Amino acid sequence: MKPHSPIPFTKLQGLGNDFVLVDLRAPDQAAVDGPRLTPQVIRAIADRKRGVGFDQLLVLRSSARVHCLLDIFNADATLAEMCGNGLRAAALYLWTRGQVSDRELVFETAAGDRSARALGPLEAVGQSAAIECEMGVPRVLNVPAALKRGVRLGTKTRHPVCVNVGNPHAVVFSWPKTQVELAKWGRLLETHRAFPRRTNVEFVRLRAGERHIIEVKVWERGVGITEACGTGAVAAAVAAIRQGLADSPVEVRFPGGVAEVRWDGAGQPAFLRGHALEVFSGNWPL
Repeated sequence: MKPHSPIPFTKLQGLGNDFVLVDLRAPDQAAVDGPRLTPQVIRAIADRKRGVGFDQLLVLRSSARVHCLLDIFNADATLAEMCGNGLRAAALYLWTRGQVSDRELVFETAAGDRSARALGPLEAVGQSAAIECEMGVPRVLNVPAALKRGVRLGTKTRHPVCVNVGNPHAVVFSWPKTQVELAKWGRLLETHRAFPRRTNVEFVRLRAGERHIIEVKVWERGVGITEACGTGAVAAAVAAIRQGLADSPVEVRFPGGVAEVRWDGAGQPAFLRGHALEVFSGNWPL
């Protein structure tokens, strides 16, 4: 492989949350393309006007212990510990190429091992069959001291629920009416001094008489407004259940589509169910 050959990639999406996947499992690919995925190159590929565009970059590497090591980078090139929709997309990539026949795949991530399971025939994954991911044990955290009195959003003071799903989330039971308001509130909370490493933000709207459905808008750390977020679905569902506002399983409705979260309570793992699709493949020139 020539040092200046293009980097092959695959574009995938889950609920409108979109990804570029680069497969570095082959030794020659890892040796040549690995060092070329610099922050500058990652941001260039992420550029929706001049590049391919993505919410997260998924990088597959070989693992001696599990099926794959999965590195996840945000559009600003910062490392993301975990991504539920990205996990489904990576599993779809492996299944559709016939490279693995196991119905359950295990990925090594920065948040620990995570699994993805096909809920139907492997040949139907990416079409009618959904994928369920084991998302680890979510933790509802104490509210940081800087947020004890809440945060002013619009005309009201809100008290975020802080949830860790391998990555940090602040869940707010308030509904931005416009994209401008969503961006303003999301950026305010992402960069709030209570979160020195920044946080993802979910805004939740409940439906009267519905304890198994919530609506969610997302502001992702290092990305901005996205159509959906897998770990955000888990964080929002867990926060709603812990607040006594919803019951498992929870149907989480995003602008980009619907996911389902199952969680049996403190100390138990959460499960995220949804679909993923491959969009196209290409080569990034260098």
